[in-house]
Amino acid sequence: MADNTSDTTTGTEAGTTTTDTTNTSSNSGETSQNVAKNDPAKNKKKAGLTMAEPIRKMLEFKIKFPGSIKGVHTNQFCWIAVDDNFYDDFYGDIAEIIGVSKFARYMGFEKNRFYIEGVKTSFSLTNGIETELTLNPFASTYSEYMKNQQSAEKALQDAMNKNNGSGGGGSDTTGTGLVNMSGNDCTPTFDLAPYTDTIKSTKIGNSSANYATDTANMSGKEAILDIFNRFRYSGYPNNRTCPQKMWTKSGAIRGNCADISRLVKCVGDVHGMNVGIKHVPNHYHNLIEVNGKVYRFDCCFKGGRASSGYGGGIVNNLNRNGGPWC
Repeated sequence: MADNTSDTTTGTEAGTTTTDTTNTSSNSGETSQNVAKNDPAKNKKKAGLTMAEPIRKMLEFKIKFPGSIKGVHTNQFCWIAVDDNFYDDFYGDIAEIIGVSKFARYMGFEKNRFYIEGVKTSFSLTNGIETELTLNPFASTYSEYMKNQQSAEKALQDAMNKNNGSGGGGSDTTGTGLVNMSGNDCTPTFDLAPYTDTIKSTKIGNSSANYATDTANMSGKEAILDIFNRFRYSGYPNNRTCPQKMWTKSGAIRGNCADISRLVKCVGDVHGMNVGIKHVPNHYHNLIEVNGKVYRFDCCFKGGRASSGYGGGIVNNLNRNGGPWC
């Protein structure tokens, strides 16, 4: 099925440039430390950044597109031609921000280039699938970027805690709607799969991907069982097909154990579920948490038999053998 190495290669989307998040550092105590050390130059620089951020936020705007946009996520630039009036109306504000030389994890200013602050995919019966981008001609400061990142991570954790709470049906019965995320869904399966029943916290799902938008009107449980029912096994080593290429909205989904377990994790991730992958001898399968308990889930083995690869345990105890998804 799959051995314990991976030959997956990943690429970048044409027309986008990922910004560097490492060339600036900031924390809430920096200004007070500068005052204590009587460092006027650093204090002035810090004050400039603090005052420029509200001005930068004034230039933020949102734009909607029908359908989903592949490979687009926050913390990168895109190019969109806008009317010259936009720059004429905000000339003073733009000039003032440019004057703060260390602003914005600074990548300068370029006409018609915009920093992607947010990506939101939504679904409605009236408009179908839509993608909303929040754009700004300037990247945020590093501290603002980290604050937004931490806020997004907290929202994701809160959603997972809510979905897994004892008062509801657990993560398997979440309603429609997706968790906004932009993980690297082509991460090699070997990097995600320990040899234990521990679900790694790494999230690789991408809410703008085809597998996310095509299942936006399903619950996480429905989406994963749909994959289970349509999967057809193909034998080859390691990873060969990334999730977005492997996914199909209808008909058979084909791949080996490494690729299908990665696709199941991606779909679970974007639906706010706690899904992992386990590596056993010459094979991979999923681990899915339901109501606080971790179950085995294996698209490759649809019967109720036991396997020596699982130490003699039942191959699939989630939607077979009396599991909670039966």
